[in-house]
Amino acid sequence: MNWKPLFEELCFRMLGNRAIWPRLLLGIVLSFVPLLNFFAFGYLYRYTNQIRTSGDLELPNWEDWSGLLSDGLKFLVAWLIYWLLPFLLLTTLHVLLIQVELGLLGKILLPVGLLWFTLLFSSALYRMQAKENFRALLELRLILNMTKALLRPLVLPLLVFYGFHVLVAPLYGLSFFIGFLLILSYTAVCLKTIEQSKRRAL
Repeated sequence: MNWKPLFEELCFRMLGNRAIWPRLLLGIVLSFVPLLNFFAFGYLYRYTNQIRTSGDLELPNWEDWSGLLSDGLKFLVAWLIYWLLPFLLLTTLHVLLIQVELGLLGKILLPVGLLWFTLLFSSALYRMQAKENFRALLELRLILNMTKALLRPLVLPLLVFYGFHVLVAPLYGLSFFIGFLLILSYTAVCLKTIEQSKRRAL
């Protein structure tokens, strides 16, 4: 990959091609079902890793289900540490702020935190895939630097991600799978482009 597509182009390539809709539909359905959603996690992991290694934006087929399950567990570990846990802590803080009549501050912090943790998780997942080791999740300083590098190019994608989650929140399987599919894939594109730029500069 020697170029970085616009976020709109990436969305059109993934969602505008009816031939891949069955692959998306299966991911959405699996995301609704506890335990089976591990396979959807694995698909997201596999797709972003595919972009990282080869730059191929084509959605993969659903195959090697045991591998999907294994990849899904890797995805889950990174998601729990860098997304769910921080968001639960922020939600607790929001409740406490309401108790001291600072609910407005909490309402501001929640969406900001959601977007920041999404970027943080995306960077952590990319780093873990690159190192092929869970210990990469402990490289907090590097992951924070990766996240900061993503802030500018991902303003629009993050707003789309948040708006999509708010719009289809009751359909959590749809919001989770499509939302993370788009944001993780574009994050992988951006980080791979940054890596290539640094190599050319050497």
